[in-house]
Amino acid sequence: HRLKTELEQVIIRHKLTDFVQLYNHIALIHTRTLNREMKPDFALRTLLLQEMIRCGILFQGSFYTTWSHRDPEIDKTVAAFDQALAVYAQALEMGVEKFLIGRPIRPVFRKIN
Repeated sequence: HRLKTELEQVIIRHKLTDFVQLYNHIALIHTRTLNREMKPDFALRTLLLQEMIRCGILFQGSFYTTWSHRDPEIDKTVAAFDQALAVYAQALEMGVEKFLIGRPIRPVFRKIN
């Protein structure tokens, strides 16, 4: 519960409530990344993954907590999310391409016609 609450506070602090959303169960918190048109955006999602990993958190878009996650792990995760969202906010203003190191992720599963 603490992790989700603090992540939500970080989103509010960066004024990104319209662009980064958390949903699902407390133990498995998914993120949703939206662009200025309020549409899911793979480049912005990639940026969030990139920045979390840069801060030392292996992240694939979801926070999966276990009993082994204590205060130090939660603190590190929240701090990384804070740093990542600072970059995310800049990318919304200046363009995500300026911040990505590689290509954006793409969907793995495609609809077969």
